[in-house]
This record gives sequence, C-alpha cells and structure tokens, in this order.
Amino acid sequence: MWRVRHILAQPFLIKADIEGKVRKHIPDYLLISDDGPVVVDVKSRSRVAKPEVAFTFAWNRRVVEARGWRYVVWSEPVQAELENIRLARRISRQL
Repeated sequence: MWRVRHILAQPFLIKADIEGKVRKHIPDYLLISDDGPVVVDVKSRSRVAKPEVAFTFAWNRRVVEARGWRYVVWSEPVQAELENIRLARRISRQL
C-alpha cells in the first residue's frame, strides 16, 4: 500500500498515437505517493470488461508505465466482499 501525500482529480490529458490514430484520455486521479506517481482510473466492474474500455486502459497503462509511474484501475468491491465489510461493521458496533 502506498502512503499518499497529494491527490489531483482529472490531472492531465494523455495523448498518444495508437495504431495510426491519435487517442486521448483524461485519467480520474493522480496520486502523489512516497513511492512515486500513481495514475488511477475508476470504472464500474460491468464497464471494465467492455472492449473499448479495456483497449483504452491498456494503452493508458503502456503510456503511464513507460514513464516509470504506476497505473491502476479501481472498481467497486465484489458483492460478497462488500457484504462481509457490512457484517464486520455491524459486529464491531455491537462489541
């Protein structure tokens, strides 16, 4: 896990020539961490698997990691994990 010192929303435009076409994307966040910059895109699990979204995230990852930065995609937790978190919260309130 990173120690985040600063968060920037929609920090910059990524522009690259991919397969002869100029592609553009604005990531959701840039985290400035003790281990270096982390570029974050946020997308629901149902959309991450769509081909056009997967394609965009793949070339974004290549561009970002070529700079020596990290790239991550965050989504909501799976339903079972979310239910476990809610259960643990209820139990901890009863203690």
